[in-house]
Amino acid sequence: AVLMRRVLLLILFLGAAAPALGAGLPAMALSSGTASELSGIESDMSRSPTARSRLAQASGVERREAPRDAGSSGIRYVSGRGILAFDSKRLGLLMPWEVELVLVRELARAGAGLPIELIESEMAAYQEALQFAMERAAADEDFDARLIGAVRGMEKREKAPRVSDDWPRDELDRIAYLLLLFQKNPDRFYRA
Repeated sequence: AVLMRRVLLLILFLGAAAPALGAGLPAMALSSGTASELSGIESDMSRSPTARSRLAQASGVERREAPRDAGSSGIRYVSGRGILAFDSKRLGLLMPWEVELVLVRELARAGAGLPIELIESEMAAYQEALQFAMERAAADEDFDARLIGAVRGMEKREKAPRVSDDWPRDELDRIAYLLLLFQKNPDRFYRA
């Protein structure tokens, strides 16, 4: 109980201090092109109940062009600043369904609104992305085929001897990897 109180106090302290810590980092409003593209993607993904829920939950979260904060996926919720950071150049390299997978995960993180990143919140966000992927696969045969192919690829990867347990770099491969883990061993899935 004492440890839980200390953790909660630390979270509250860091949450109060975090905006001041990140205040000097540059972020601009989304360009009209990025905002328009994002609006179209959000409209398409809103056919999914999970995506609709995440979009509604994170509707008040500010969206900013901040390539340094957006991470390798091109979208990242920045906990201490309470913004969704976007890298329009990186997003331009992704297929719309890849952007959707990343966006629903980051919307889940944004909707939680935690002042710091926690392992549990990352896993919860990935669970939302998995749910969205299942809903998308049920409604889109092309995506379903891609997802099945990615799961098969991850099955081969799991069987092959390898030196490290590298986290898959591609978003669809991450989803496939987590689906495979959940199917085979839910405990290992939750520890991933």
